[in-house]
Amino acid sequence: MGSSIRLALVLLAVALLCQCSDNPTKPNRPPALAPVGTQRVLEGERLEFVVQATDPDGNIPTLSARNIPTRASAVDSGNGRMLFVFEPDFTQSGIYNVTFTASDGQRADSEVVKVMVIDALNHSPVLAAIGPKSVTEGQTLAFNISASDTDGTIPVLVAVDLPTHASAVDSGNGHMRFVFEPDFSQAGIHNVTFIASDGQLADSEIVTITVTDAGNHAPVLAPIGPKSAIEGQLLAFSVTASDSDGTTPTIVVFNLPIHAAATDSGNGKLLFAFEPDFTQSGIYNVTFVASDGQLADSEVVTITVIDAGNQPPILAPIGPKSVSEGQTLAFNVSATDPEGTTPIMSAFNLPLHAAATDSGNGRMLFTFDPDYTQAGVYSVTFVASDGNAADSESASIEVLNVNRPPVLAQIDDAETYVDSTLSILISATDTDGTIPSLGVVNAPENSAMTTSDGTARFVFTPDSTQIGVHKPIFLLQTENWQTARR
Repeated sequence: MGSSIRLALVLLAVALLCQCSDNPTKPNRPPALAPVGTQRVLEGERLEFVVQATDPDGNIPTLSARNIPTRASAVDSGNGRMLFVFEPDFTQSGIYNVTFTASDGQRADSEVVKVMVIDALNHSPVLAAIGPKSVTEGQTLAFNISASDTDGTIPVLVAVDLPTHASAVDSGNGHMRFVFEPDFSQAGIHNVTFIASDGQLADSEIVTITVTDAGNHAPVLAPIGPKSAIEGQLLAFSVTASDSDGTTPTIVVFNLPIHAAATDSGNGKLLFAFEPDFTQSGIYNVTFVASDGQLADSEVVTITVIDAGNQPPILAPIGPKSVSEGQTLAFNVSATDPEGTTPIMSAFNLPLHAAATDSGNGRMLFTFDPDYTQAGVYSVTFVASDGNAADSESASIEVLNVNRPPVLAQIDDAETYVDSTLSILISATDTDGTIPSLGVVNAPENSAMTTSDGTARFVFTPDSTQIGVHKPIFLLQTENWQTARR
């Protein structure tokens, strides 16, 4: 059985050999790729060429491409032809080695083609169109701005002539966020310039933004709140108001208490000052109003004045006084009481010939008629009292000395005889109280005069040689005065 199988295989092999020798097969030849050569293109332009191949065996080669750059394509048409298209952007300058291959499935032909992309230099960024915008006062306008650069750089975005309350933030990735919140004073047209730059070239657009008027709005008075003050102390604060329309509000005050003042500064501020006296403890409701002439805002502010307790009267300053002997000094002393009561006036240490009369109306009349013996300084204390508290001042009153001439008593003519003694009493007075000094000149011989306490005794005993008329001069002298009498 095994021998039969081996015989059959041998016979089959012999038959096949005989058949092959009757039908000889030709060898397979590779396709032939038509030369392509180096290709060149400028950034931003289009390169297009056809790659062709033939097969000497009559077959249609399959065409393929490897290492194709971005933005390139290679399409086999199925007829031995391939279309290669390349549109490089402005970032693709350089050399690209693309391998084209033609294959019949068994054998192949290929060529490495240098594709040279030539630098087209710098190109301006391109700002995406923005167009006009609009917004109403008090609302928010927000939008994005974008730009691109064919050179692959990221443009820097800026905004020029931004209106108040607008912002533009470059995100650093070719995008910018613009936000505008116009207040109620910004109705109108605002032209904003948006710019995209690569540092050398730029693109820009002037965008018209229309802000629509939202109508008149009432001023807003800043909250004030309740206030308090103590009698006799100053309360002062500022009141402010604003108007979203941009006008300056007028600020007025109603129900102002006595000793209060409110001054509008004309810039949306008002200064309020209140210095209550000691009769004004209590509650005061003061109304503050801010107006634009059409609309207004207001607040009623409660001001509490706290009682400061009993306050002493206040004596008006008196100061030192002076008067000459024999003259009259008269002046008024006055006092007030912060709480409105009438002070009682009194005076202590009054000198002789002085009087102080309370008029019952917070005034006192002081009079002083010093005589010629009262030269000196007197301290008189004046007091104003409300029965519980008092104010006082010790006033210095100087009485100036007035020197008056002493008076020499009348001396009559006298007669005497030889060897007889004549005795004359001489006297003098001084209303100032001083004791005058008495003297004599031109006295005859045999005369003498003795003095004692403002009086003098003149004695004359003439001898026989002194018959005749003698005229002695009697003198009266004080510190400032001198009187002579014969």
